Order: sequence, then structure tokens, then C-alpha cells
Amino acid sequence: MNFKLSTYEELTGATPQTPAFSCVAQGNGFFYAKKGAMVADQGNFKYEKILLDPNAGTGVARGLINQVSRRLTGENMEIMKVTGDGMAILAHNGHCVKVVPLQPGESVGVESENILAFTGNLKYGVRFNGSGVLSQKGLFATNFKNNSSSEGYVAVVTDGNAIVLQTPCRADPD
Repeated sequence: MNFKLSTYEELTGATPQTPAFSCVAQGNGFFYAKKGAMVADQGNFKYEKILLDPNAGTGVARGLINQVSRRLTGENMEIMKVTGDGMAILAHNGHCVKVVPLQPGESVGVESENILAFTGNLKYGVRFNGSGVLSQKGLFATNFKNNSSSEGYVAVVTDGNAIVLQTPCRADPD
């Protein structure tokens, strides 16, 4: 079994009409989370800072290249690998949480500052959004792609309710 991410409605009182303010990761194995996002856990967990690249098995050279590309594009964030089994509750500065499920073959782009957690079966990288954007944000985004045969999850934090759009679409990066 792997981890499943969902909003923790019982803890926050969230319903489909009200936002959730925390995420729960349940299962065993490992997942990744924004450094400092852990609020509480039940079970047996180990939290360790990731220095290079969470993409397992890509090698040190590839990990270093991925780390440099994230730093140069502004899509770098400090993440931790959470290993173990049980339930971990995550949150960040009281922001709303939206969990985006990714079926095999699907991908999603998110600004790195809005990432709360993601499951270990997703490939984590940077993608170019387009040319002509004169903004500190919007030219690049963190990309998650599900290359596995099982469902993956990305927990996103927003200042209000999140809007999830199907591609192709365009949005103002500011």
C-alpha cells in the first residue's frame, strides 16, 4: 500500500461548501511534504530533509541537474521525505488545502510555493509554461507526472478555494 492524501474534514469541520485547512496522509511507505508542514501524526514516521532530488533512482548527477534547474527557475522549495506507516496531518499557515488526484499518465503544474505534499509515485520536475511572460512567477511551474500504475496525489495550498482547470487553458500568472 502507498499513501493516500485527502483533506481532514473531521478535524477542520470542512464540508464540500467550506474549505479544508489541513491534509491527512494515510498509509505506509513514503511521501514528500513541504518542510515544516507536519502538524501531528499517529503511527511510526521518520522525517528527513531532501537535499538533491526526490525522484528516486535518477542518480546523483541527474539529481544535481534537477536541483540546479529548480533553483534557476525559482521553483525550488525545501521538502522532506516522510517514511513510515500511520496517519500524518499536514498544514501550512492556515491556507486552504485542495488535494488533486492524478491517474496514471496525468500531470499537473503548480507554483512551488503552493505545494503542501505529494505522493512518492509522482515524478517531480520543472516545466516551461510559455514565452512572453514578464513576471517573476508564471514562466516556469513545478510539474508532477504520474508515470506509475496507481493513483497519485498532490496537496496544494491556496489563499482561498482552489480552481482546478483541465488543459488546454490559459491563466494570468500574476
